[in-house]
Amino acid sequence: MKGSGLVEEWVESGLRGPNATEHVMNGKAYKRAMRVHKITLQSLWQLLMPFLLEFCQKLYPDLFQEVSALACSPENAAALITSLKTP
Repeated sequence: MKGSGLVEEWVESGLRGPNATEHVMNGKAYKRAMRVHKITLQSLWQLLMPFLLEFCQKLYPDLFQEVSALACSPENAAALITSLKTP
């Protein structure tokens, strides 16, 4: 996880301070770590989902309907991931 840019993003966004972020990265703050990782996942979900939908619509129109139905909520991430596995 070190060098991934997460520390910088969390500090710059104001989500966590530098010291709290170091505790998270060192495994000393489980509750804080879960919170920042969940927020990071939700942010990435919102940024990447339009690209995934566009990709599916162009190459896999039949899959597009299923993916777009699941993509309406971040809580559906697990169902979406399992539906995208290669048969």
